[in-house]
Amino acid sequence: MEKLTKKEACILLVIAALVIFAWLCRVFDIPREGGSNVFRSVIYPVLFIFWGYTLHHRLLHPQVRHLLVSVAVLMVFWFTMRSIKFSDAVQDPDLIRALWYLYYLPMLFIPTMAVLT
Repeated sequence: MEKLTKKEACILLVIAALVIFAWLCRVFDIPREGGSNVFRSVIYPVLFIFWGYTLHHRLLHPQVRHLLVSVAVLMVFWFTMRSIKFSDAVQDPDLIRALWYLYYLPMLFIPTMAVLT
């Protein structure tokens, strides 16, 4: 196993801090007016985008790279739909129904792409 460089250690530390911060916002149920829901809605997609970016540069096999980057895109899409669906801003019943259907599309396609990988 290779030794971690300082840059890699800093990146891992930042990622761990972001995940812990998002978890603390969830556990202590900081009021939504305080912005914790916004923090969590931004932190996770940023981490998924970063993961997809690193996958794109680390993987050599084009089909595996394409499938796993697609999984990262679907995870960003899923979390965005989840954030919109459970926000209090949406009141239109037709939009709520459309979000309900869109919410489950990534849940169907992510395991399918994992099998294809």
